[in-house]
Amino acid sequence: LSFTKGRHSIRTGLDYQMNFAKDITSSVMFAHEAGDNPLPLYRNGNITDTFNSSGEYYDGLEQKAAAYAKDEWKVNDRLALSGFLRLEYQNLNGESANNIGSDTSNSRYAGFNLTKGRITPFRENFLNGSAGLDLGFKITRSLSLTAQGITTRVHNTLYHYGGFAYPSTDPTNTNFLQAGVSYVNGPLNLVSRVSYISQTNFQQRTTFTHALEKPVGGNPVGYIESLVLPLSYGIESFGWTTDAIVSTAGGFNLHVQFILRDPRYKEFIFNPTFSDGVCETYDFSGKNVTGLHKAELSLEPSYTVKDWRFWLTARYISRQFINKTNTLYFNGRVETFGGIDFRLNKQCKFSLNVINILNQTGASGNIGGADLITDTSLYRNYPMAGKFIRPFTVELGVNVNF
Repeated sequence: LSFTKGRHSIRTGLDYQMNFAKDITSSVMFAHEAGDNPLPLYRNGNITDTFNSSGEYYDGLEQKAAAYAKDEWKVNDRLALSGFLRLEYQNLNGESANNIGSDTSNSRYAGFNLTKGRITPFRENFLNGSAGLDLGFKITRSLSLTAQGITTRVHNTLYHYGGFAYPSTDPTNTNFLQAGVSYVNGPLNLVSRVSYISQTNFQQRTTFTHALEKPVGGNPVGYIESLVLPLSYGIESFGWTTDAIVSTAGGFNLHVQFILRDPRYKEFIFNPTFSDGVCETYDFSGKNVTGLHKAELSLEPSYTVKDWRFWLTARYISRQFINKTNTLYFNGRVETFGGIDFRLNKQCKFSLNVINILNQTGASGNIGGADLITDTSLYRNYPMAGKFIRPFTVELGVNVNF
C-alpha cells in the first residue's frame, strides 16, 4: 500500500515466506599425488579417509511473517529524510542430529551415520527486525551532505542445525553508519563517505586441523586430524570510500574509486578439543578478517567518439590474509583490463576485450586447514590447488537486442 500525504510518501506492506528444506550430506577425504596425472594415496588400505566426520543432516520447516513501513519526507527544498521499520516473526520446526545438553551421541567421527546417533527435534520462535534512517541536506545546488544509519537483527536458519552442535539462539545484530559529502556539477561528480559497520554473533562452521600428539583410532602421532567446529564471533570495520567521475565535452571520461577499510574480528575466542584429548585456546580478537583487502584504487579512463568506445581499467588491490592467525596472506596485485566497443546500430554491438593486459599473477580464496597455522614454513614451496586470477585473455563478443 502506497500513498502520499503532504510532503510524506508512505509505503506499507506485509509478506510471508515458507521454506521446506532437507539436507543429508555425507563427507569424505582422499589424498593424491601432486603432479601430472596424480595417483591416489592409500591409508590403512583405503582410498578414502574420515568418512562422515563432518556429515550434516536436518529436515524442517521455516516460516517468516513480516510487516514493514517506509516514509520519505521532503521537509523543505534543502532537507530530505526517509526512514523504514520492518518487524518479522520467524518459526523453525524440524529434526536434526544435534547434541543436546551433555549428550555427545551425535558428535561426528569417521564412520558416523544417523543409525549410530539419534534424531533430535528442534522448535524455535524468534523476533527479527530492521530499522533505518537516511538524511540528505543540500548546501548548494551542487553540494550535499548525506548520512545513513541501519540496524538489523536476525536469528538462525535451518542451515545452522546441520552440524553436531545445537546452534546458539542469540541474535546476530548488524549496525551500519555512514556520512559523507556529494558534489554533482556536470564535468565532476564526486561522492566521499566515511563508514562504520559491526556485526555480533556471526555463526559459521569451519574446518580446523591438528597434528595428533598420541595415537588415536589407528592414526599415528603427527597425523593431521580435521575437525569441523561451530564458531561464533563478531566483526568490526571503519572505512572511507571516494568515488569520482570526470567527464569532458570531447568524449573523455575518467572514473576513479578509492577504498580504505580496516575489517577486524572481535570477541573471537574458542577452545576446541581434539580426539587425542588436547584442548587448545585460540583468540583471534583484533586479527584482520580473512579474504578482505584493506585498500583498493581503481582508474577507469574511457574515450567515446561517434559509435566507438575505447576503455581501460587499472585496479590495485592490497594483500589479503588467508588464515585467521594472519600468518599467511596473498600479496597485493594490479589487475588490468581494456577493450574496444563498436555499436553498429540500436540492436547490435561488437566488443573486443583484453583481460589481464600485463599478465599479472595472483591468487585468492583460502587454504583448507590453515586457520590455526602459526609456523608458515609448512607452506613454503608447497603445491596446492586454488583460485587464481585469469591470465592474459582476448575475447571477441557480439550483443544483439531484439
